[in-house]
Amino acid sequence: MNNYKKIIFKVMPILGLIFCFIYLNRAAINVVYSDYLRITINYLPDVGNPEKFFVQDIFTRIPITFLVRIINVNLFKFSTMFDMTLGIISLVLSAFVIAKYMLNKQMGILELLSVIIVIFSLNKWEMLTNGTGWVHFLAFAGFYHHYFLIDKVLTDRELVYNKTRKYDERLILLAPTILTLLIAGQYCAVYSVTLFITYMWLIYIKRDNKYICRKYVKYFIAALIPFIIYFISNALVTEATITANVDERPIITAFIAEPLYFMKFLAASFSGVIIGNDTAIKYFIEPAGSFKSTYIIGFVIIFMYIAAIILNIKRKIYEKTLFPIMLIVAGIGNHLIVLMSRWRFGSIEYALSSRYSLQFQIGIIGIMLTLFIVRKEYKDKIIEYKNAKAKSSYCKYMIKVICIMFTMVFIIGGNIFTSVVEWKIAPYRKENFRNLAELALRYEEASDEELRAFQYPPERVRKALKILEENKLNVFR
Repeated sequence: MNNYKKIIFKVMPILGLIFCFIYLNRAAINVVYSDYLRITINYLPDVGNPEKFFVQDIFTRIPITFLVRIINVNLFKFSTMFDMTLGIISLVLSAFVIAKYMLNKQMGILELLSVIIVIFSLNKWEMLTNGTGWVHFLAFAGFYHHYFLIDKVLTDRELVYNKTRKYDERLILLAPTILTLLIAGQYCAVYSVTLFITYMWLIYIKRDNKYICRKYVKYFIAALIPFIIYFISNALVTEATITANVDERPIITAFIAEPLYFMKFLAASFSGVIIGNDTAIKYFIEPAGSFKSTYIIGFVIIFMYIAAIILNIKRKIYEKTLFPIMLIVAGIGNHLIVLMSRWRFGSIEYALSSRYSLQFQIGIIGIMLTLFIVRKEYKDKIIEYKNAKAKSSYCKYMIKVICIMFTMVFIIGGNIFTSVVEWKIAPYRKENFRNLAELALRYEEASDEELRAFQYPPERVRKALKILEENKLNVFR
């Protein structure tokens, strides 16, 4: 493995970092709105007050954000740009983990470039420009790293037990507690279930080796305990959530009554990671007057998931590496959890929302890694059959490689197209943020209709902005 390739694999995530910073400069400014207003009312100005931290549902409030909020308020005057910067850095950490995995598996530079395009796609514009989402980027970086460590340790065929391996095994045990209770918040559900499925599968296939099984059971328990603690904390939630115009029916009742709606919602959510919300509305929904195009794209992605799972099982890729299939399982779980939590708002557009792209892309990356591994095997077969002059077998594997290439073009092309569309929209978003900043400075005289631009109830907007004004924070500094 030459040094040139190692350097390229380290440089590409950094290029993604630079790209995101340029985008933020083009699309956002330092102004509070939406979730920031809720945070202002609940935690400011005395961000260091222990009574606001030590509450019965502490783990649902993501403890790490308390520390970062203290730093932000005291050093940066409650800057949204500070949070956005943390989000980008966390996204880069995810890219470094995946680049490290791909380097270890001897994948090519162009293959890494393909994944980097997906990771830094601007289909996540809403998460990038709303700084409160920085901790979710950090959570996913942690998920990727934990899955990577599991793959590294549990698929290692060498018997050498060195200090590095011992450290990795301890981190596998500790990671669920750190991520589930301190960083992940509600995202811990799919993360934990992915771990449960992985460990149960490993226990099953290694059931004849009691020593190995005991180790997997230990890992399982290490993931289960923090998940139970979080579940209990979630049951004790005291912070009110403002919701309106939602379907109050149980999900089973609603599904029986309207199964087609749920199928459409799910299909649209799968398409969202390829084309993005604004791209879908501008180029697919409005011209056609329906969501049909997004449904078709969604079902294509669902087929890709099914094909990737079959390939992992049929070719026993999981025996060589667990990382791709874990990402695929997590991706499916994220689609299902968004469906279960957002169907009740009664709009298909919720499935296409940019805020879920970070959750959905984990599965797409798993599909891409699976196809890269299979493509390498197919290429070896093509060379073998070509030399043996086995024409029919040679053609069969050539067709398979071509199908993989078309799949990559579909995924990468969709993400590039979405990024280009969002790049063009970015100046208009910045102008909107400037208007919000100007409106915030005259909030006392603004009408309720004007204050709704902050995506929060007008009376609470006034309350939050008054706190910021009195303490000279954010736009009032």
